[in-house]
Amino acid sequence: MLILIRRTDDSRDTQRRARDLTVLIVGYFVLAMLGRALFKRDEVPTTGPEWGLRYFLIVFVLAVPLAVRVLRYLQMEGERSLAARVQMIVGLGLIGVSILIEMRGVQTIRAVGEQNIQHKAALLALPDTLIVTNDQWLAPHTPALLLSRELYKTDTLDDLRQWTAAARARGVKQFTYVSATLLNDESLKFISPLDSDVRVTEISFVNAGSITFPEAARMATRLEIVPSTTPRPNADYKLSLVESGLISPTYLAHANDGTGRLFVAEKPGRIRIIKNNKLLPEPFLDISSLVNSDGRDQGLLSLAFAPDYKTSGFLWVYYSDHNGDAAIARYTVSPNPDAADPASGKIILTMPHSNVIHYAGQLHFGAEGYLYISTGDNDTPTVSQQLNSLLGKILRIDARDPLTPYRIPPDNPYLNQANARPEIWAYGLRNPWRFSFDRATHDLYIADVGDQEYEEINVQLQNSKGGQNYGWNVYEGLHPRNTVTVNITPPVIEIAHKEAGMCAIVGGYVYRGKAIPALQGNYLFGDFCSGQLWTVRRINENTWQKQKIDAVSHLVLLSSFGEDENGELYLIDIQLGAVYQLIPNK
Repeated sequence: MLILIRRTDDSRDTQRRARDLTVLIVGYFVLAMLGRALFKRDEVPTTGPEWGLRYFLIVFVLAVPLAVRVLRYLQMEGERSLAARVQMIVGLGLIGVSILIEMRGVQTIRAVGEQNIQHKAALLALPDTLIVTNDQWLAPHTPALLLSRELYKTDTLDDLRQWTAAARARGVKQFTYVSATLLNDESLKFISPLDSDVRVTEISFVNAGSITFPEAARMATRLEIVPSTTPRPNADYKLSLVESGLISPTYLAHANDGTGRLFVAEKPGRIRIIKNNKLLPEPFLDISSLVNSDGRDQGLLSLAFAPDYKTSGFLWVYYSDHNGDAAIARYTVSPNPDAADPASGKIILTMPHSNVIHYAGQLHFGAEGYLYISTGDNDTPTVSQQLNSLLGKILRIDARDPLTPYRIPPDNPYLNQANARPEIWAYGLRNPWRFSFDRATHDLYIADVGDQEYEEINVQLQNSKGGQNYGWNVYEGLHPRNTVTVNITPPVIEIAHKEAGMCAIVGGYVYRGKAIPALQGNYLFGDFCSGQLWTVRRINENTWQKQKIDAVSHLVLLSSFGEDENGELYLIDIQLGAVYQLIPNK
């Protein structure tokens, strides 16, 4: 507000005091309104009525200099001009209005604060409850027995799903979604299938920390707790928890030595043993001092036991080293069958890497006794078509001789080709994170992680001579990416991201166990982000059938499948640190 000061016959001192009074009045009013505007923003932490009183005191302190000026003005008897009198009236009016606004604000803050306290007390009294909130007054005060989470506008629905599933793994039985003001219609559609045995019938809109949402604050008293329902009886399969005390597990294998032990690779660089359904406290092998696990695709990625492990005691590991390179090393078991000898490690192959993604990382022995290795393209797509590079390939080596790192099998397709690495068995792959052999037919199944649009599954029959070009980066799936002409072996299955809602394919195994007869001979694979599972089955020579399977699951991030000595299947969740077995949903 502007107040015009016209010249009068008053003294210069009177005019100066009047100007000072005007500046203080306008300044006070602007500061007060600015404070109110800032206070209305959600970022201001209003934990109760005491904050409102504190705010009022701050504004009151700002009024002290103004009050001093008013008193001085009252002492100017006989010198007060018309302009000065107008300023006095307007100033006192502004002060009164501002004080009334502040008093009203304090009343509102007190009322909302009391609701906050009541609502928070109600939430903290709930047992086994997950609280998802973006209200700063709640999350810091949530006790350890609750798994609380602050949601911000940068969070995604996947974040919400991950925290919900993490709570499920820790025994949380009830879910309360607080402050749904950040959840749009798509979010509400998403919440319902978060877990197969949890349903949300009402969202509590709680934003009691801000007086700009009085309706939301009143709704805080309408808190709805939705209990878990029983698991879906019509689901064909379910995941049975085997172990949840792991740290970022990446892979599961068995030694085929008749012990029934499961060996789980952890991203930081340890191999843990699950023996008789219990996780042993000491790791089988700890090479964390050698492993760089900082990057997304870095860490200890897989392991493989020699086909004659029971007598030779050899195993191989695939990891990223502190140079960022991909390394494959051989180790030997110690006299203690539950511990490998860390001093026995010998690196047999190193592949330079300049990026922290696309390492691939699978090790697997074929029926003929050769070691197969999957490598990623280092996020440098052109290398996948280059035969002088080991990246973006399936490699095949003979690693059985302990006196040499490895030999080249005599029937490898590029053994005698100039400018080609003889280790290469197949090429044209982007990031074949997981591949496996059908233990009955010895066919090779390769799940290759796609780029923007398509994931793919490639299959080599047991009688293959190698040398296949699977197309990347000229093709993504069945679709050309440029005008370059090459002869490729097309995938047997292509999965469009839009069709399946996938982010990255995780290859599994052809099921050959006995617990689930209906899956016999089906290849299982899944999606890293959603945990959705599919099967693929060969109908005839040129026809393959893909089918989504219905399983009760709490997976957050599916990092890998695993197989035990009997051919039963396991799924690994890198986020939850959990191993599950796939079983019928009886």
